[in-house]
Amino acid sequence: MKTFLLTPAFILVLLNLPVVSGTITGKITNGTRGYSVPNRFAIRLTRYTHEGEDSQFEMETSVQSNGEFIFRNVPDTLQMTYVPVVVYKGVKYKGTAVTLTRKVKQGSSTLTIYEPTHSDSLLQVVYHHILIKPGKGKALFQEILVIENMGDRALIGSDSAQNGGLHSLFFPLPPGATEVSLDKGLMSCCVKITSDGLYDTMEFLPGRKEFVFSYRIDTPEKTLNLTRTIALPTRLIDIIPIIPAVQVKGSGFNPAPLEGTQLIRYSRSDIPKSEKITLSIVGLPGKPVQARYWFLGGMALLLLAAGGYVILKSRRTLAPQKAHPEMETDAKRNQNPEALIREIALLDEAFEANEIEEKEYRIRREELKERLQYMEMSVPESQQ
Repeated sequence: MKTFLLTPAFILVLLNLPVVSGTITGKITNGTRGYSVPNRFAIRLTRYTHEGEDSQFEMETSVQSNGEFIFRNVPDTLQMTYVPVVVYKGVKYKGTAVTLTRKVKQGSSTLTIYEPTHSDSLLQVVYHHILIKPGKGKALFQEILVIENMGDRALIGSDSAQNGGLHSLFFPLPPGATEVSLDKGLMSCCVKITSDGLYDTMEFLPGRKEFVFSYRIDTPEKTLNLTRTIALPTRLIDIIPIIPAVQVKGSGFNPAPLEGTQLIRYSRSDIPKSEKITLSIVGLPGKPVQARYWFLGGMALLLLAAGGYVILKSRRTLAPQKAHPEMETDAKRNQNPEALIREIALLDEAFEANEIEEKEYRIRREELKERLQYMEMSVPESQQ
């Protein structure tokens, strides 16, 4: 009688064998009024592990005339997540995720497709926050927009004579903007950055989506004048300097305290598309005058040559400090005042839109206010 040894390699083979054979059903609907799902529409199943999408796995089936589909004999090694995917008129759509386990061998998914459009006439900016973090010689700007597609079609973009190709959304940049960073809702693979702004080439489905990006502008003077063109109808735009000494002046912009803080937000409502707004940001630190430091350094050398040790020592105690370094980037956003200001603003918007209960809203807002007040007390006077 032969004896079989369970070698490590054999054990790995056993562990990688499918432990369940499941079934995933679902239905596709067309979210555009008056349109249906095409007959014999192909749909594929993708698989995800804790490391991401499994590029080696793929199943495919056909959608029936009523939009229903079924994947049989779906393998699973302990636990996997499956997502149905279709490409309809050039746009990729994903269904709700399904997880199969040893105990759960069946699951259901839903998926909605839309007819495409090139028109952005049903888009609007729900709110647009601009945070300003001044520094000596430069200022960091962060823009947060929530844009809503109020229609029932997927915006796939229109031709851009300036940029070439299709773009769905355009985010203007002020003159002199550098070090552009794409933070949320914008992917470097699908955004084209030019001197006048950001062109997003991704489709925009019905509903709301948040976009965040940032950039720097040189501010050698204490006043910065900017002219912006409104790309989409905007219900609310507000500008929030995170240093109280900095003020914003602009036609139609009204100052109001940011509740629970020492900061001021400058707001304006209901701005039509293509309108140009002019802003003056005053009270900036400006650029340090380097000639002053060269002069004082020369005086120190002169005193050394003269042998005035006592006088030299006293002058050293009065020597100017180094210029304030360039503003740090947000390595830990939850430790920066501008991040807390952004959280408070977004929380206010969510409460006004009835997206959060009042009790939870009050508790979270009080926590954010306390953290922000603590940070404001910790800011050196030289930065205010």
